[in-house]
Amino acid sequence: ASPSESTEVKEPDETACRVYLQTFIKEHPIWTESRFWERAIHEAYARELDRCPKANLTHRWCTDDEQAEASELQKKILFGILVSYQHNMRGFG
Repeated sequence: ASPSESTEVKEPDETACRVYLQTFIKEHPIWTESRFWERAIHEAYARELDRCPKANLTHRWCTDDEQAEASELQKKILFGILVSYQHNMRGFG
């Protein structure tokens, strides 16, 4: 579930309002632990590399061009993940 998902809650006067999940979990101490973020980023990076076989062509039997392309792809994947997690980290304080 996304931190921005919402649930409609009925107030006593029966008017619906939105309550976002992030408001309930934002104060949890895990968001301030660098170990949590490091592990989350590492797992996301590994998962993306598994989904993209071209990013894994860094073996010595690959051509120089294949290795260079794989290295560039790895950098792009890592950059995208870091930007995404930086946004999430700022959202959770």
